[in-house]
Amino acid sequence: MSELRTSDAGLKLIKAYEGFSSDSRKLADGRWVIGYGHTKAAREGLKITEAEAQAILSEFDLPPIEDALNELLLVPVSQNEFDALVSFAFNIGLSQFESSDVLASVNANN
Repeated sequence: MSELRTSDAGLKLIKAYEGFSSDSRKLADGRWVIGYGHTKAAREGLKITEAEAQAILSEFDLPPIEDALNELLLVPVSQNEFDALVSFAFNIGLSQFESSDVLASVNANN
């Protein structure tokens, strides 16, 4: 099975669901978020452009998720399915995704 990467359509989907924030903002759990759902380096007082946010998403945030999905998926999936799974895993976090019913269902070929 060849390694899949998020398509342009998948990137648009993720950006639409996450929404863009040029200024960092504090989440209810105390973490900070900026750009398109980026939390790892977000902190109070940051400001970024939309181009910077897209670069962070596609070059920093998504590759570890794509790599994990390429390992975790035991059955072939379409590009659209992969994009949706990347979006879902990015949203809930990899550790939650690994133990999710969604992954179990996909791997059971459902």
